[in-house]
Amino acid sequence: MNFMPLEIKGKQVYSTFSQRFRAGLIDFGVALLMLTLIYFETISIPVAIGIHIFTGFIGTFYAIYFHANYGATIGKLVMKIRVVNPDGTKIGYKKALLRSSVDVILSILIIWITIYTLLNINAQAFLSAELVDRSDMLVMFYPELQEKLDYLVVGWYFSEFVVLTMNKRKRALHDYIAGTIVVNKDFLQ
Repeated sequence: MNFMPLEIKGKQVYSTFSQRFRAGLIDFGVALLMLTLIYFETISIPVAIGIHIFTGFIGTFYAIYFHANYGATIGKLVMKIRVVNPDGTKIGYKKALLRSSVDVILSILIIWITIYTLLNINAQAFLSAELVDRSDMLVMFYPELQEKLDYLVVGWYFSEFVVLTMNKRKRALHDYIAGTIVVNKDFLQ
């Protein structure tokens, strides 16, 4: 694999941990905006399930779509960093999907657990509860599954940051899975 150089004219080619972290915070804000739809699920359990599937789908494919089409999510666009092949060329849908493959699996698990819970919870109690209480009700219904999934999600994201800080090209696990790098956009043609 031919990688872009670490520096060009004394300037760092690869994005820093700080840039990627700030991009992640921006993307988290975008995700929160999308997730507000979940709190409008007061009509019925089928509507709640539909909203969870929709927001899960949007959240899951947000990164895939933006990386394949723009080389960056909204957060990365703001931070002026791009996801590319090691030689600096654009990635396509295959690499974007590979890059998000673990997130896709985790999202499917979260959606499945939520749907299972919504189908088995007391609908009247759930729909009449305050918004914050709904989340507590969902977690109380499936504590063992939720706890294991929480550990899995936290473990994945923690390992992403650890790996990212341990190599000179600042590649995270998903970059290794897909064969991608994240660079400052000024170094791309």
